[in-house]
Amino acid sequence: MLKGKPNILIDAGFLIDEDVDLVILTHCHFDHHKFAKEYQKRGAKILASREAAEELKKASEIVAPKRFRELFKTIPNPIDVDIILEQVDNIENENFKLKVLKVPGHTPCSIALFDEAKKILFSGDTWYGDDVIGTWNHAGGNLNELQKSVNLLKSLNPKLLCPGHGDVVGES
Repeated sequence: MLKGKPNILIDAGFLIDEDVDLVILTHCHFDHHKFAKEYQKRGAKILASREAAEELKKASEIVAPKRFRELFKTIPNPIDVDIILEQVDNIENENFKLKVLKVPGHTPCSIALFDEAKKILFSGDTWYGDDVIGTWNHAGGNLNELQKSVNLLKSLNPKLLCPGHGDVVGES
């Protein structure tokens, strides 16, 4: 959670017992938006790329591939995104200024968020640090696009990398 006014949560794979004003979805996979509707019920706005919003609205195969449907024993309901993010958008609170970066490859709708002043990168499932990249062998995945996206993220030289899964990489 990026505390400040507004409080910003990146991805909604878990429920937290704190006030959340904005939920930014890095991509449309079920494990990243599982509780988005619950946060909306609590008053939070859901933000995602245009491509993610389209996939979430129709609960497509990209949103919940067969393995997710089997793992979570559920078919996700459609989600209406409140705010569409574009490459040029910044999302800010009193402590962070996040630039939206389109990073297709893991999914066609993936985004990353970068605070240039603090050199903090929220990479979703695109890049985990070093040479560890996200998967691409599922609906909508594309290795060539993923490699381009990872190269873009590496070029930012983040001081702190916060991937969608696993440990934070770097020093705060």
